[in-house]
Amino acid sequence: MSEKEAAVTTVPDRPKSLLLINDDLFLSTRIMSVLKGLEVEATLARNLDEAITHIQEKKPEIVMVNLNSLNLGGVEAVWAAKAVGAKRILAFINHTRISEVKANALEVGAERIVANSAVNARLPVILKSMMHREPPVPEDEE
Repeated sequence: MSEKEAAVTTVPDRPKSLLLINDDLFLSTRIMSVLKGLEVEATLARNLDEAITHIQEKKPEIVMVNLNSLNLGGVEAVWAAKAVGAKRILAFINHTRISEVKANALEVGAERIVANSAVNARLPVILKSMMHREPPVPEDEE
């Protein structure tokens, strides 16, 4: 395979663009800091109206959704993001609630559901595995 062919088929380890839908300031700050370190063009939407507009106009590679937020509607936020064109959705929630919402979130369009603790500890690894379309690891739900 030539260098040109290799360059075309190489999958990046991180998305170029990401939208974080989250109204938790503390968690948002931590996630955005990690994304900045990864040189991901990241935008924070604190409500669904901002999120929908951003998805329609910018078409981010990955959309992250906080399922814990009652203000954002939980699983309904995943559905809304998917309905306006989000391609890949990473949802996160307290580990104690994953089993409660996982099936519904996957059904309406989330590609992956992970625990908040996994986002805090392994976000670069999670994003890389999503970009490479690798299956989720059980630890991300603990």
